[in-house]
Amino acid sequence: MLLTQLKQYKRFFAFGCSFTEHIYPTWADVVRKSIPDAKFYNFGRSGAGNLQISVRIAEANTRYKFDENDLVMVMFTSFNREDRWVTPKWQSYGNVYNNDYYDKSFYKYCDPLGYAVRDCALIELVSNYLQNTPATVCLMPSSPIGNFVVEETDDEAPRTTAKKIISLYENMYNKMPMPLLDYLGNKYKKVVYYDPITKEKHEDSHPNPLLYYEYINNNVVKLKDESLNCAIEWTDALDNLSDLKSIILHFHHTVNRNDEGLF
Repeated sequence: MLLTQLKQYKRFFAFGCSFTEHIYPTWADVVRKSIPDAKFYNFGRSGAGNLQISVRIAEANTRYKFDENDLVMVMFTSFNREDRWVTPKWQSYGNVYNNDYYDKSFYKYCDPLGYAVRDCALIELVSNYLQNTPATVCLMPSSPIGNFVVEETDDEAPRTTAKKIISLYENMYNKMPMPLLDYLGNKYKKVVYYDPITKEKHEDSHPNPLLYYEYINNNVVKLKDESLNCAIEWTDALDNLSDLKSIILHFHHTVNRNDEGLF
């Protein structure tokens, strides 16, 4: 759903991965500044996949009963993620092919097409689930529907399956705003900081707050000046913080994040 304006909601619920909850402010924090009187619930979690996002949405609605005074915004994440609840928490490590939690022996259970089949269906289910609540709902993709990779082989079946997945669900994606990563492109300015121990330079792949503001304001809903002012202030702070520890310490007190979720 594309919003024309923000009203004075009483509660604001945000769901997603690290694009939604990170060590520095995200799109959710930027939006929050345009509705300062709303109670803010950030259910985003770094590394979360669409399965975990879906579970958190169901949990939140069951606990809080979304109503007409609520704004619910979801930024779905990329595929190829394994969401597993192992006591006492979700094991959230992002892309299964790019983390140290799953070794290569686990890959025999993984298939990019399988992840696409699962996640597109989850997004379809969640979309219909939320649209049947009284809340104002805004759904956004962080990645395009075709973000899965099919290996080049002589077998035509994987490519045929990929086309079928896109054909089946592309109308669902077309109802949402432009994916965040499509909007950013490949040349957006990265947040740069240094490891305080190794002194190695690190480029964070997450947008800075001002880029989040521009994405939301240009594609999702017009935000108030308070959002822009904070996005500029936060981005300026990031430009002047040189190491990871400094960033964490600075924004820990600036951005209020509740530890949402029973699970």
